[in-house]
Amino acid sequence: MNRVPQHKSAQYIRCGVVVREIAPHSTNHPPITYDHQDDYYIFGLIESGTACGMIDFKELHLAQNDVFIVQPGQMHRFIAAEGIKGWLLMVDCSYVDSDEKCILDHLLLSASAFKIENTERNDLCGLASILAHRLNSNKGMSIGIGTQRMAEAFVSVVAEQAQKFTLQTKHSHRHTEIMLQLRNLLAQHIAENHQPAFYASQLNISTVYLNEIVRKLTGLSTSSYIKNEIVLLAKRMLARTDLSVKQIANQLGFEDWAYFTRLFTQATSITPTAFRSKYLE
Repeated sequence: MNRVPQHKSAQYIRCGVVVREIAPHSTNHPPITYDHQDDYYIFGLIESGTACGMIDFKELHLAQNDVFIVQPGQMHRFIAAEGIKGWLLMVDCSYVDSDEKCILDHLLLSASAFKIENTERNDLCGLASILAHRLNSNKGMSIGIGTQRMAEAFVSVVAEQAQKFTLQTKHSHRHTEIMLQLRNLLAQHIAENHQPAFYASQLNISTVYLNEIVRKLTGLSTSSYIKNEIVLLAKRMLARTDLSVKQIANQLGFEDWAYFTRLFTQATSITPTAFRSKYLE
């Protein structure tokens, strides 16, 4: 049984696109204060004020000119805001093309938010305002090609700015590509194999070279990075399912669930059982 709600695009996003204006004291769309997951993208823009939220168990503090992105599958919730004004765009995954997805995945290696200049903020606000007007005038009918293109343009501008932000890290394109390939491999095989050597072989590089790349981009060894990914998956499962710690350990590839418990506790300073109890209290 799922403890954490799973929001689906077909249920929550009319015609694949929803735009919401964020304004102080607005009651039209109260922020979601409980943890949940979506199968669609959320792009947020802060015009003024401050806000705080949680994405994948990490607090995110936002201020003027910040753009934040919640990717499909990430657990998130609103915590607090003060004098907040801005926009939210929620779009089905079909509105994000493969190049943009690659850029957003690259961003995820280092951040969930970044700051933009006033000019880009004004461009995005203008697009969001026109989109909101068009959707509100649509009266539930299927949206036209012009409205679709505007939503896609909003996503493209965000991806363009995200790419500028990630380029500031000055990591080589080759290293970034290998890191993204590693993430894809982990999504496929993390329950089967936790060894850096396995992933290095899949990437046709040496374990030493893979470790060098992962450390440059994340500050962690490959082994530590893999453990962090395991712990994140375990947190999601502890929060959203009724599976026992032993069952979660087995699903994540640990025959010895006591070892899994030690690994989780070492990484988080709390046992899996205590994390579940604290998280759901």
